[in-house]
Amino acid sequence: MDRSVTQRTASPVARDLLAISASERIPEGEQIIPTRSPSGIATDAPASGVQRGLSHVGTIGWVLFGLQLVALLVFSSWEYQRYALSVGFGTYAQAWVAIAHGHLDPTSTLIGKPFWRNDAEFIVWPLSVLYDLYPHPIDLLWVQDLAVVLTEVVAFRWVLEVIRDGEEERHEAVTRFLAVGALCVLLVEPFSYMTIAYDVHSEVIAALFVVLAGRALWASRMRQLWWWVPLALMTDALAGLYIIGVGVSGVVSGRRTRRSGLVLIGVGVVWVIFISAVGGNEFGYAHSLSAWYGYLVGHRATIGPFDVFLGALSHPLTAVHMILTRWHFILDFLVVMGFIGVASAWGWPMACVVIIPSALNANVAFMNPHASFQTWPALPFVLVASTMVMKRLGSGATRSRGFAAAVGTAWVIALVVVAGALLPGIPGFGLSVGREPAAQLARLNAAIPPQAEVIVSWGVVGRFAVRSAVYPYGPSRRTFPVNRRLVVFVLSPGVGNNEVPSSTAREAVRFVEHRLGATVLVAHDSIYGLEWRPPPGTTRVELP
Repeated sequence: MDRSVTQRTASPVARDLLAISASERIPEGEQIIPTRSPSGIATDAPASGVQRGLSHVGTIGWVLFGLQLVALLVFSSWEYQRYALSVGFGTYAQAWVAIAHGHLDPTSTLIGKPFWRNDAEFIVWPLSVLYDLYPHPIDLLWVQDLAVVLTEVVAFRWVLEVIRDGEEERHEAVTRFLAVGALCVLLVEPFSYMTIAYDVHSEVIAALFVVLAGRALWASRMRQLWWWVPLALMTDALAGLYIIGVGVSGVVSGRRTRRSGLVLIGVGVVWVIFISAVGGNEFGYAHSLSAWYGYLVGHRATIGPFDVFLGALSHPLTAVHMILTRWHFILDFLVVMGFIGVASAWGWPMACVVIIPSALNANVAFMNPHASFQTWPALPFVLVASTMVMKRLGSGATRSRGFAAAVGTAWVIALVVVAGALLPGIPGFGLSVGREPAAQLARLNAAIPPQAEVIVSWGVVGRFAVRSAVYPYGPSRRTFPVNRRLVVFVLSPGVGNNEVPSSTAREAVRFVEHRLGATVLVAHDSIYGLEWRPPPGTTRVELP
């Protein structure tokens, strides 16, 4: 059917939704040479009421993002001082310190393999130069805080660019509402805070470069695009999937970005194939794609990302059933960022490549809001895309504006409900170790000789991981090699996150003290430090 006939016969809301993709791009053949205001908003002189309003919102936004960064840095410092850091932080900290000391191919004892094989997180190598400025692993937490806030800043600038429309003075209220609303979402949504409260993860840094790449592609800034893409890929193997998502957005959004989008898809696919072939995504100790996705392809010893993709296509009902069991988690992530953005070419591709793999994972922890770092790279795209859709609806016919108002109201309610439910629990999760237990852990950490082997409870091992022989005692690891003359156990029943049951940990304390004959160094406030000199010939130890 002729497109013009379709648009004449469709309802106003439907016409606006059909036209979203067109509204997201600069018209073909049109060249816009903007000037820039101090706040970074493209403007034409003289500034209109819309431009002035967006400039004011932008200025307020930069101040609030600065305050947010200060708050995150303070929180991360408290978390570090409280020893509330687990295997995720420890894995990066151990590699970071080793690389800074010249060990360019470090093996991580926490994940049981060369660090680079965990997820091809090559960004840690250049980050090791920070050791010369401040030789403490808290640098990694601060870098993550900065990455989260910068990602929000880039997303906010992108939103302001999307809603800028100097020719539509009659919709000034709509544009201001969208700008203020996006700012509120970025400052209030709980998932960025949950991300920084849970150790360190390279997906967070990759998200910054991927959002920068997406914004550059949308604005046809190709020179910038090809700076951000390599930085994203060197940060995390999963960035290959993220780049594929950005490429799909470019392909489906219009001719202007189609060719670059196709190139991005090719780059992402090649990167995923290459990293899989060299073993750069074998992940940590006791984890593998087979353990997570074997139900789709058969529990073979080794499978790759494309095996998972083909397995989902071959068993669609199984895949859909798994996704539906996690629908409430998916809904929480999406409704806070607008949800309606999945109707946009710049929303659904990233939502698919980021959220669906986590939803298909047999381990439901991948969809837990506390593990929001898994989903974080998609959320800024959904917010920007939701703004695109809302702008189109709010600038359309009366019926479309009514629909936009209803969507906006639902969005505000969802943000309040989800943020109100999740935000209060973040301090308890991030500061899961009390002051006195933290003081005991600090004394133990300072007293343990550098050459000792250290076996530490999963939830507090992070600060101990700067050593070359440190192992986490936790839900997926109970057997350890014995390779030093002195072994120190640091066990913390009921303290920290991701811990084994308290009763099991206390049984482990009794086993080490009475069966192994270890000397008690500390036994106070659920923190137990025990020193053991293994008999000659001992090669391993297994705890309850």
